[in-house]
Amino acid sequence: MSVYGQVPERGLVFLGMVARKGESTREDVGVIAHNFGTRTRRLAVCLTAVTTLAIGTTVAVSTPAGARLDPSVPQEPFLCTTEYNGLGQPTVDNQDKEGTPVYPESAPDTPDRNQDPLGWSKRCQAATRVEYRYRTTGGEMKALPAGLTELPADVAMIDASTMVGTDHMQLGGLTQIPYVYRYERGTLPQNRFIYSIAMLVPFQEYLDGVGTDGPWDDSYWNGRLLFSFGGGVGIGHSQGDLSNGDSQMNEALRIGHAVIYSSGTRTSTHYNLMLGGRTAEELKALFEAEHGAPLYTVGIGGSGGGIQQYVYAQNHPDLLDALIPQYSYPDMTTQTINVGDCELLEHYMDVLDADNPRWKNWNNRKIIEGQNSIEGFTSDWQQLTGATGSSECIEGWRGATPLAMNPTFGLAVDEDEVMMPYVGEILGKLAMGQPAVPDDFPDLGRLLRTSPDPEDRVQWTHWADVAEVYGVNPTTGYARVPWDNVGVQYGLRAVAQGQITPAEFLELNAKVGSWKDPQDNVPESCGMVSAMTDATLAAFAKAVGMCTGDELDQYSSRQMNFSTDESNPAPRHEGDVAAITAAFESGLEFDGRLPRDIPILDVRHYLEEQLDMHNAHQSFVIRERIRRTMGNADNQVIWFLDARPDVDDAATDALYDRGFKLMDQWVLNMRANDAGAGVRASAADAKPAGAVDTCWKTDGTLIASGDDVWSGAVELATSGKGDWTGTAPTEVDGVPVGACSAYFPLHSTSRIVAGGPITNDVYKCHLKSVAQSIADGDYGQWTPTAEQQATLEKIFPTGVCDWSKRSVGYPGDEPPTTTTTTSTTVAPSTTAAPSTTAAPSTTGTTSDSGVAGTGTDSSYGDGSGSSGYANESLPRTGSDVTDLLPLAAFLLLFGGALVARGHRKAHS
Repeated sequence: MSVYGQVPERGLVFLGMVARKGESTREDVGVIAHNFGTRTRRLAVCLTAVTTLAIGTTVAVSTPAGARLDPSVPQEPFLCTTEYNGLGQPTVDNQDKEGTPVYPESAPDTPDRNQDPLGWSKRCQAATRVEYRYRTTGGEMKALPAGLTELPADVAMIDASTMVGTDHMQLGGLTQIPYVYRYERGTLPQNRFIYSIAMLVPFQEYLDGVGTDGPWDDSYWNGRLLFSFGGGVGIGHSQGDLSNGDSQMNEALRIGHAVIYSSGTRTSTHYNLMLGGRTAEELKALFEAEHGAPLYTVGIGGSGGGIQQYVYAQNHPDLLDALIPQYSYPDMTTQTINVGDCELLEHYMDVLDADNPRWKNWNNRKIIEGQNSIEGFTSDWQQLTGATGSSECIEGWRGATPLAMNPTFGLAVDEDEVMMPYVGEILGKLAMGQPAVPDDFPDLGRLLRTSPDPEDRVQWTHWADVAEVYGVNPTTGYARVPWDNVGVQYGLRAVAQGQITPAEFLELNAKVGSWKDPQDNVPESCGMVSAMTDATLAAFAKAVGMCTGDELDQYSSRQMNFSTDESNPAPRHEGDVAAITAAFESGLEFDGRLPRDIPILDVRHYLEEQLDMHNAHQSFVIRERIRRTMGNADNQVIWFLDARPDVDDAATDALYDRGFKLMDQWVLNMRANDAGAGVRASAADAKPAGAVDTCWKTDGTLIASGDDVWSGAVELATSGKGDWTGTAPTEVDGVPVGACSAYFPLHSTSRIVAGGPITNDVYKCHLKSVAQSIADGDYGQWTPTAEQQATLEKIFPTGVCDWSKRSVGYPGDEPPTTTTTTSTTVAPSTTAAPSTTAAPSTTGTTSDSGVAGTGTDSSYGDGSGSSGYANESLPRTGSDVTDLLPLAAFLLLFGGALVARGHRKAHS
């Protein structure tokens, strides 16, 4: 059972965001903890066997394991995954037990792990493989088996009239060609990630038996290159997986485009977009070395795949000539700002303010959270907790907070596959009181955090994964954290508009609290493990001490500092200004800067009623950032296709063709209108007729198209009037509401509700006094009394947010006007009252240091993603050899092979 929301098994979103026909659930909606199937259960069993190494208390390390403070230093430890991507074992490059062990093979691509390793691989290199595939008349992609002398009977034929750029092809007068393509896979020598190149080819190339070095027959290539970017959320330390759907994108291949893809430009592998940008540059250079420079390169990809396009267009201006982002946010790093509020606010409404009837109606939660919430919404989480509705914070983001912030909460892609052969040995070591680190695979102990050296253990946070940008706190040894909520007045818009009372506003801000610093994080709850897997596995996890407590701490409240007494306000968390500045200066944050004038087609399905994490207002967040920095956003077109109640396949397929062909015309127009001397026409001037803001109904019927159809969208989101039912307002603050804006209700975020800008890029706000905030009219219809002002000043002793300024830490910005002293180092009482939603125990910081974490990747198309939960070692108290006996018996159900290796190693 998945307890992380309803993820449709089908639902086709434009250009790859949602699972295509015949493929599994969409990549990003499920990245936090969906898809708990066989592989996850197998992983859960493995992990319950490796978590009794005692460390007693959390130990700070000098630097995060594998942190690349110097970008030229590869991340370590790092799992090689070539074996799970059809490339066989990696090449041996050392005998020092560094990296992934490589074994003798009993048959091609069949390692014999009962023998000693031949050596180890840190570079994860593997020989390039080329195969030929075809699309069937039934829509399947199949490999052409060796030895064919003629085309398979079920090969699909492509009508040349439906393709793009046939004048660039050499079709020999054919009006139809067989849907046969070359599929090359290999490893990038510099950044180690796996790559693929797919391109239509004549069947004759297959018949000629061309080797992995060519010569290639590119006569069926139209000269256009599609760079397909993958989404998801990952914390690195793995070579990652390819996605069959994205790497062999039918919608692009069938019109003649070449498609390139890499596991290193898939954010379910990692979210270090500095590394991702370097990887993208390396892959494109490899393609050009083999096939020559394309006419142009267009990017495509949803969610994290869309984010990459915006960030790489900013940081690598020669990489992409056009962008087609779907379901995009501007970047990952600023998305953590409001996502980090979600569980704080859910915990407040469920637990700290549980007696308030306002929150029993889920429609009311959006007035604080900004993101949509729906009374009567049904989901796995809703059923598990007995709630009468749910919110986007839950259905879209539950699990994201510990994934980003808790160093003990994470897993590398394919770590479950890698771990399986070593479970018997690990179990045997635990039974003998030895560190749970396989002899052949020391890096596995580092990844599992069972390594005897605390400094070797991986910090599973987004901050540590991108330590080359955020840096490391020299005092704690943990990666710097930019997340901040000092001075943030949660629910400010709601109290200003009379949606909540002043008393509710004051109590909320006094009690809600903040997140602890990384070094103070503790194990997640066994109830969470049970929710993510099942009760049996949670019981085993508890038996070995991997998690603590039976309660369902779905909020990760044990990582919070909150207050149960509003007279004793909870402290807020202060972000590291150096980390904030670095995020801006590095380009990790998309600031709207586009060094090249390139066309952008920003596309999304409207999914607000599904409480999908890809909320609709994000397209306008991006537009406003571009407009702020560039002066206008005339090169960006926004398309919405409705998806209520579900996605229409035919309408989505039609949008594919429309988008690709429009972008081709747009780019070629820019070149045709070249003003000479290498100066091309602007994207705005070169727009074809169809390159205009547009929205369609679910079946593809046009709603409206034109320059003003999204008028008022920003004002609807920032004012709260976008949360309309029935009929939309005709104007907001004097701004007319366009036809598309009036068709789709638009929500926002908790930080916008708190008074922040639509651009959502204020990590840490400048502060002003409460008195100044009152004088500025920030509280709307409420004028605080002297007593209420004193309460506000007690809650916010250093002041409240002044949203008129850019973020503290923005390069060139003035320093904070008030020195902030609040932090998470002083916690109030955190003992909460019982809750009907299985509220967790809320005792403050403990010394336990183990965790049951969430999976980090849920891929679509190939089922190759990794979902599971990770661990940190726990104290041995209460867990001796006797405790391991039932676990050993349970493991035997998975076959003697798991234990056989442990027996061999124990007697070697």
